[in-house]
Parts: sequence; C-alpha cells; structure tokens
Amino acid sequence: MTYLYRFASIWLVFISFFSVQRVYAQPAGYTVKGVVTSANGEKLDAAGIYLENTKYNALTSSDGSFVIRNVASGQYRLICTYLGYQKFEQEITVSNQNLQVNIALQPDVKVLEQVVIIGQKEVNTVQRMPEIEGTMVYAAKRNDVIQMDRQNSNTAQVVQRQIFSKVPGITIWDFDGSGTQVNIATRGLNPHRSIEMNVRQNSNVVNSDLFGYPEAHYAPAMEGVRKIEFIRGSASLQYGPQFGGLLNYIMREGDPNRKVAFETQETVGSDLLFASFNSLGGTVGKMNYYGYFNYRSSEGYRPNSGYYNYSGYASVGYKFSEKFSARLEFSKMYYVDQLAGGLTDSMFNEDPYQSTRSRNYFQPNFNIPAVTLLWKLSENTSVSLLSNYIIGQRNSVMFIAAPTIPDTISSSTLEYAPRQVDRDYYNSFATEVRWLQKYEVGKQNHALSAGLRFSDNQTHRQQRGEGTTGSDFDLSLISPYLTDLHFKTINLAFFAENIFHIGPNFSVTPGFRMDIIKTTSSGYVNYLPEDMDYDKIRNIPLGGCGLQYNLSNQVNMYANFSQAYKPVLYSDLVPSSTLDVVDPDMKDAYGYQADLGIRGSIKEILRFDAGLYYLYYANRVGVITLQDSTGADYNYRTNTGNTEAKGLEAFLEFHPFQWIGTHAIGDISIFTSTSTDAAKYLKGNIVKNGQNVDIAGNKLENAPDFITRTGITYSYSKVSVTLQYSYTSETYSDAANTVSSANGISGIVPAYGIFDMSGVIDFGKYNLRGGINNLLNDKYFTRRINTYPGPGILPGDGRTFYIGFGAKI
Repeated sequence: MTYLYRFASIWLVFISFFSVQRVYAQPAGYTVKGVVTSANGEKLDAAGIYLENTKYNALTSSDGSFVIRNVASGQYRLICTYLGYQKFEQEITVSNQNLQVNIALQPDVKVLEQVVIIGQKEVNTVQRMPEIEGTMVYAAKRNDVIQMDRQNSNTAQVVQRQIFSKVPGITIWDFDGSGTQVNIATRGLNPHRSIEMNVRQNSNVVNSDLFGYPEAHYAPAMEGVRKIEFIRGSASLQYGPQFGGLLNYIMREGDPNRKVAFETQETVGSDLLFASFNSLGGTVGKMNYYGYFNYRSSEGYRPNSGYYNYSGYASVGYKFSEKFSARLEFSKMYYVDQLAGGLTDSMFNEDPYQSTRSRNYFQPNFNIPAVTLLWKLSENTSVSLLSNYIIGQRNSVMFIAAPTIPDTISSSTLEYAPRQVDRDYYNSFATEVRWLQKYEVGKQNHALSAGLRFSDNQTHRQQRGEGTTGSDFDLSLISPYLTDLHFKTINLAFFAENIFHIGPNFSVTPGFRMDIIKTTSSGYVNYLPEDMDYDKIRNIPLGGCGLQYNLSNQVNMYANFSQAYKPVLYSDLVPSSTLDVVDPDMKDAYGYQADLGIRGSIKEILRFDAGLYYLYYANRVGVITLQDSTGADYNYRTNTGNTEAKGLEAFLEFHPFQWIGTHAIGDISIFTSTSTDAAKYLKGNIVKNGQNVDIAGNKLENAPDFITRTGITYSYSKVSVTLQYSYTSETYSDAANTVSSANGISGIVPAYGIFDMSGVIDFGKYNLRGGINNLLNDKYFTRRINTYPGPGILPGDGRTFYIGFGAKI
C-alpha cells in the first residue's frame, strides 16, 4: 500500500514537471489532421491513413477525424483506405506549419458492380481502438470494437454467440431465447449478467449497482447500437472496479445529412417470435436527434418460457460551437420473462425441453436519463462531463425449490403453494469528468488523460415475501417481507494515464487510480437476532503500465499490466441462516492482469490479434466451518480462496479472394476466434457435507479450457451469408468440481458445439434478413444454478428460425 502511494506521488510529480517544462521544449515536428467522409458527407469511422514509406499513421475516430503528430518537415504521399471505397492518394508538403487535409472518398465502382458495399463492410465487423479517442486513452490495451451495422448476426433475438463471434475468449451463458440479458465473461470470470464487467452505454455506467450488486439487468436493443467497445485487462484503471474490463454500447445517432430519416426492422420466427424495431433520427441545423422503440415477444422454445420486452431510447444533441456540444439521453427497458424452471440430469436426458415450473416470473424495469458535455478548449486540450441516473427495479415471483420437488396443487387446500416475492429498487447517480492534455517534451508528442468520478449507489432489497397461490405474474403479498434491507455505497475516484512516446514507434503508458469507497447497510432479516448495521470505508489504490511498439503502419505489439479489484457484494454481507456468521473484516477481492500480444493486418487479406494473458484473483469470498466456544459448528463467510487464469486469445480473419486479387465471384471471409484458459484455485476452502474441504488445485468453475467460434462469410452482389460453428469445452459448475448431483444443481456442464446460419439481402432502402439458430438441433446446456432462474440445469434452445424485413425511408 505504501509503495503504491509512493509510486503514484512520484509519477504525478514526474508528469507535472514535464507539463511545465513543455513550454520550453522545441516542437519535434508538425501535425497533419483532417476529416474523412464519404462522397455524400457521411463521416467514416476507423478509416486508415498513413504517409507512404514512413511510420506515420492513424485511424479515424467516430466523427471521421484523424491526427498524425510529430511529422518532420518534408514531402509525403498521404494514403487513405476504407473498404468499399477507392484508395485516396495525395502529395502533401509539411513545412513550418501544421497541415489540414480533408478527404472525401469515392465508392469503388468495380467493387459495387460485383460486391455491394454491405457485403464488403460485413467482413470487417471487428476493429481496434486508436491510441486516443475523445478524452480516453486506449494505447497498449487489448480491445475489440464490434461494428453492429456490418454483421449478419441475429440482433433481433440478441444471439450473443453470433454478436461476439469475433471476440476471442468470450464465455456465454445461453439458457433461453429471449435475449433480454447479456451474460458474458472472459478469463475464467462469472458470466451471470456480465457481473464481472463495467457495463456502459455511451460511456455511462448501466450496472444496476456497480459496487454492491453489479449485475447488468439493462441492455439496449442491438438494432439501435452502432458499435460495442470491449476492453479487457487494463480497463480497470480508467473505468474502475471489475476484473472483466469494459463493455461499452455506443448508440446510433441521427443521419447528419437528412432532417428526417425513418428505419424499421420487422422480424418473425419460431415459437411465435415477433420483433418490431422502429427508429427516427436526423439533423436540423446544429441539432442532431435519434430515438427508437423496440418490442419483442415470443412463447419461448420450452413450455412456460414466454416473454415480452419493451425498450426505448431517445437522444438530442446540440453543437453550440466548434468547441462545445451537449447531448441529452433517456433509455427505457421493461420486460416480463416467464421461467420454465431447472432440470435434473435424468430429466435433461429424457427431454431437455420439458418444463418443471409454470408460475415463475422475472421482471426488471429500468429508466436511465443521462447528459454529456464536450469541450474542446484548444487543439491540445479537451474536457468531457458525463452524468447519469439509474432508476430501476428487479422483481421476481417464484416457487423456488429443487427440480425434484414438483409445483403441484395441494390435495388439502386445492391450491398451489404460495410463491416467494423478491424485489430490488435501485437509485444510482454518477458523474464523471475527464480531461485530456496533449503536449510536447523531448522532441516527442505525449498525452495525459485524467479524471474524477463520483457515484452514489442505493439499493433497497425486499425478499422472501409470501406471494399469491396464483399462476400469473403478480407481485402482491399475503404476508410481509422477511428481509428488508437498505444498502448504500458512495465512491470517489481519481484516475490518470499518460502516453509517453519514445521515438516514432514506441510508447509507454503508465496509469494510476485511487478509489475511496464507503458502504453502509441497515435493516432487518427475520432470522437474525438484531438489525443489520454495517459501515465501512476503504481506500483502494491501483497501478499499471502499458507498452506498445509499432512494427509497421498496420502491425503493432502490445503489453500491459494493471491491478484490479471487486468490491464485496451486498449478498456477501447478509448471513443466509441462523448458523451463518459474516466476517466483519471481509476484504474486497483484488488482483492483477497482464497481456502480451501482436495485432494488425496485411493489406485487406489478413487481419489478426493474438495474445497471451495472466489473471490473478485473490480474496474470493466463500464459506468455511468453524466452532464456537461451546463446540458447536457454524458457517463463517470470509475470504477463502485465490485463483489464477492463463492462456491464449487469438483472432484471425482471411480473405482469399483479396489475396488472389479478384472480385469476380464475390468475397469470402474465413475467421476463427479461439482461446485457451488454464484456470484453477491456488488455494481455497469450502464446506462440503458439513466438512471443510481444501480445493487448491481444483479447476475454476465456469471456466472452459477451450473456446472457438469459427465461420465463413460469402458476399456477392446484394447477398451476404454467414455459417458459424461455436464450440465450448466442458466446465464444472462449482468449486468442489462435483461431477453430478441428483437434483441437477451441481455437476459437469458438458462440452457442446453449435452451427448457426444467418444472412441478409440488401437492396439499399430495403432488406431481407433471416437465419437458423442451432442448425443441427443439438441438445446442450451452458449453466447449472442453485437459485434463480432454476434451480437445476437450464437448457439452451433447439433449432429455431427467423426472417425479417427492413426499410429505410
């Protein structure tokens, strides 16, 4: 702790010194900047710009802008490339001043004659972040940017194995076809509602309660998402807690060239699927607006697994000047999901699609207003301010019991048993200010990104209320809640990262973060002798550093190391029975991650990103058995285990027709996204059959050794079709590495492989989309669980189809 404080102090003094000294430094070179657009004015994201036969290069940001810094005086050939457009080349002269070059790319007519742009765009569905975008620093970080409008994936049902198909190492829990929850993780972490990730929308946090209950109940309609940014490992420094990194949904904006633009996408499919997405957007003067309404419903693949989902989004942005802009947003999500219940192993083998529950329901309701302010104070100084407020609920009414216990009508009362009602209410406010300062020192360009974040997260939890004996969705109570608790967490964080460029190709990016967390809880649990009263303050420093070396304009090597932590969850603070005791000095989980990799492309022929990783995760929370002064056993919840995960994450995409140099018969993209994960307990203890069991050496639960998603996309004229195979090796569902159990709650989750096919016919203003999920009708499951939404085995859906029609007006 003392060492980290000293490290932070020395580093900040170091930055301050050079920031002052920069006024005496002579410029090392000049800046070449500009904006890349299409012929009709559309700003192009991630276009490549480079000066031929040099190391100078850049990618455009989402607003089409690019900056190449530290360019020495001389004559150069500037080249810009973007799929579906003609290569742009221009001779430029850099001499005694900065240079502005605005580029308007023309469509590649030869490509358009054979392969429509939608087909060409589809192949580059995943890109990488530039070193700097806005006030954020991405240098040396392992990152993926999923371009949603370039995918053939089934976005109507949010089929996550398709959406994240080109992001290696993604573990997915797929236990119903509703697509209402995004359940992903990497590197041996828990996928449940992406609980190990910092989930954001337009960079605003949308985790229900980031510190005490960080599950992400909210997810936007994927048709309204422009891109998904995924940063693992070193994301903890800029974005705070969670080992899993950042998952950031960047929403679409209004058409910059039209005052009114309407889009609709209507989808139908198996099990009475109906999805309707409708959006309206445009630009009027300095105002840009965009909004959508999305409705989706289905009877579900299993009996008693129907759902209906409403979601909406609205944003209005205003550009007051070239230096200042503001945007207001509002997001809404409401759905009711019927839960078919869990299965035992014998039930699954007999009929994996049977239902054991007909009266269980889950219902979240979220409203999220947000505001974003952007200032460009000068060419080298930018400031952003983001604030949002989460007003949400998580409600359920269920008959909770093992699948071996049927939910039947009593012969004495002629009624079902009363159901259990659980309700959470979330009120979370957060505001975050970031500052980016670019400067020159030692004949090199550098950049400092720093920020402050304040959040106030409140959760009111009411559980174990006695509900009705009915069968419909009803949160009414017969008897009051036996658990009624209030939790509150206040967080203040400071963070900073600095890119130091050492020569034209090498950069070092150290970073530091300090979190101050105050958590309180109060309320009652009926089986505890006294009300809860918890109050604790923690100071958590984090440090890290990233390295990046550019081997060429298209290829770079990266390495990074950063610390991370996960706050103690509210559920860990509450004893689960009268025999449980919670450690009052329980610590937050902490650890670190490291990455070493290489990424880039060879022309338009080959794209790749391969890297090794290591994750250390200490202070996992568990339960051990102790004895009191009378010799009686009791369960003690405390920090019990440390784990590690290490392996390889690799993405490779090959375009054979680009290699051959022909578009005569279309374009083929062959990709694979593959990972290995050796994850195990270094030390740990759990209670099994009333005894403490040492689990050191056991495999980490929910951590597959091998994941691969491999596919091929063929595009010709207006048609693009993708065939994908997804394979995940077997995992254990618990830390004890239980092989099987009579009630299905614990055991092995067998390996499974699934084929999907999806495609689009794009006519410009109109399109047809369709596909088949689980093409070969494989029977599989990805999860066992001891509570909601089971308990027991939760099977994935069998073969289903969908077909959709879209129009842009």
